[in-house]
Amino acid sequence: MQGFIKISRRLRRVIFLPVLITLSFTMAQSQQQAEGLKIEPYTFKTFDKREIPAELGRFTVPAKRSNPNGKKIELAFVRLKSSSQNPGPPLVILAGGPGSSGITDAKVFYYIFGALLEMGDVVALEQRGVGMSRPYMGCKGIRPFAPDALVSRENMLRHIREAFRPCAEEFRAQGTDFTAYNTSESADDVEDLRKALGAQKINLWGFSYGTHLGLAIIRKHPQSINRAILAGVEGMDDTRKLPNNIQSHLKDVHRLVKQDPEWNKLVPDFLGLMKKVFDQLDKQPMTVEVLNRQTKEKTKVAVGKFALQVMIGIDAGDSKDVAKFPALFYSISKGDTGFLTAETQGLQDRLTSFAPWAMIFPMDCASGATKARDSRIKREAPGTLLGEAINFPWPDICDLWGSPDLGDTYRAPVRSNVPTLFIAGTLDARTPVSNVQAIRKGFSNSFTLIVEGAGHEDVFNPPTTLQVIKEFLAGKPLSATKATHPPLKFVPLSDKR
Repeated sequence: MQGFIKISRRLRRVIFLPVLITLSFTMAQSQQQAEGLKIEPYTFKTFDKREIPAELGRFTVPAKRSNPNGKKIELAFVRLKSSSQNPGPPLVILAGGPGSSGITDAKVFYYIFGALLEMGDVVALEQRGVGMSRPYMGCKGIRPFAPDALVSRENMLRHIREAFRPCAEEFRAQGTDFTAYNTSESADDVEDLRKALGAQKINLWGFSYGTHLGLAIIRKHPQSINRAILAGVEGMDDTRKLPNNIQSHLKDVHRLVKQDPEWNKLVPDFLGLMKKVFDQLDKQPMTVEVLNRQTKEKTKVAVGKFALQVMIGIDAGDSKDVAKFPALFYSISKGDTGFLTAETQGLQDRLTSFAPWAMIFPMDCASGATKARDSRIKREAPGTLLGEAINFPWPDICDLWGSPDLGDTYRAPVRSNVPTLFIAGTLDARTPVSNVQAIRKGFSNSFTLIVEGAGHEDVFNPPTTLQVIKEFLAGKPLSATKATHPPLKFVPLSDKR
């Protein structure tokens, strides 16, 4: 499950701004290869204001392959033309979330993708319900927090369910079948994209949830995949997170705080401070004031232990957020609401944004968890600081959407000989290195790049990462299996953004 998490992070930037593509085949050829395929010129604008000639493609697929003559949905994609005279297979971007835009990912990571154009075309797919694909599964008018919405787990769940119920009912009244929104159907969408591209094989680029989708594609359509790059890896039964993994990550943060000469003076026992603050909020929630972005009205909201646990669970994978942890807990312990206000405002902004929640919730509900996984979560939770809050609001939200679980056969480990490069950061709590270690057992032709000190989105920052990716796509021996990210710098108490 990354949707509740990463879709929101992307919204802090420029989420769902459509972008790129240049097709290397003629329109006449393409129209023979995908139903309703349409191609038009498009200009891809990078974050640094460059404009790159591109084309935008649209094609239709069955909402459900079990009913090929039933309702259709439209998928969008863009493609940048390779600079090579003899390009390799196109590289298809599988965005995270679920719910993130592949086109936005192409902009976020263009410093990587731009360099890969010398090897082949780069294709950004908007997954079903996302970005420029239609229908867009966005939820409008999600209400902000009521004063008591974050006091307890029960109140928080009630708020989430009541806030999103109108959206679910509206889509259902329009004839939306939420059972069509699952990773298995999305894997077939990518196979149809390959056909639309006229490519014998494609390369896969999956990040975060995109790796979960990538693994499903490799299992369902192995003959169509040349090579796969999977970073921030979520295995088939990794959608719901393990409490002990998050606890281990918090121990790493504890160790880093002790190594920091300034913060160690203020917080000699970070894990102890976390427990103290959670106990404090459990007895007496702390009141903060948050802004309704739509009405510009401010509301005083009481924040309890469980709500803070949820926020920390959301932030645990990204080093930019982890860098605020000491200041957040120290300030709360001293009665200062500055950092907690920023965290609460961030959570409200995520939930009330016009994100494709009607796709996000059903997708993760369908991926679900095995009984063994759920039992392990319940067994581990009591001995950890965040407990089961790390998976909130799943699975409690699932009945609202009526999206059926795909079952344990879907969640079985993938076995494949497709050449695959797995990339992981040692400070990524939500898609940890241990995920890669488990998944690789089923991959007979796999490679790893472990980035020391990197959080979820940091793994692409070291120059070594791009070098290894290019070597892998070219079929060359890898020059490194490890890289190093710059050390984590904790934010000072004066920075309450």
